[in-house]
Amino acid sequence: MNNPPEKFKGKYRIQSNRLKGYDYSSEGAYFITICAKDRECLFGEIINEKIVLNDLGKIAFDEWQKTEKIRQNILIDEFVIMPNHLHGILIVNKKILPSKKCISVNTNCTVETNCNLSLQSQQPQKQHGTSQTIGSIVRGVKIGITKYARKNTNIHIVWQPNYYDRIIRNEDELNRIREYILQNPAKWENDRNNTENIFM
Repeated sequence: MNNPPEKFKGKYRIQSNRLKGYDYSSEGAYFITICAKDRECLFGEIINEKIVLNDLGKIAFDEWQKTEKIRQNILIDEFVIMPNHLHGILIVNKKILPSKKCISVNTNCTVETNCNLSLQSQQPQKQHGTSQTIGSIVRGVKIGITKYARKNTNIHIVWQPNYYDRIIRNEDELNRIREYILQNPAKWENDRNNTENIFM
């Protein structure tokens, strides 16, 4: 089989953001970003520097929270649903011992969840197929929200392909990312995901 011409290389292929060879089911904290298709504002709007979620946004909120309830090894840390994306910290911990309250302010309510601050302490390992990986968790969230949208709205494609993740290396980084998530609604005007900024 001939290789594709150079001009088509990578044009029709979505590059993976995953770290090659890393075990995404291993213990650690992960900063996740999932974006709506074409950065369309499907989940609500920012009013007075606060997110006001519409019905689909509330479903996104519930689906993200549900992750902790249906997966025994997952803890939800800080997260926010923005008009066209979701930022959240997931903590994978095979031995969950609740040790800290984490506050997630996302709508007009405050949500408290138990969190264990077990950060990545292992060297990258060989990846293996398992429903406990970060990829499978994100897929589950996306599928749940998409099912609701298709059944209750005229939106059939909610998400852009793939997602972004960052392995959180230490507690200082964890706290910086928490602060970034909390401040996200107030900084929406300058957010790179705000489509009004694309042509500025």
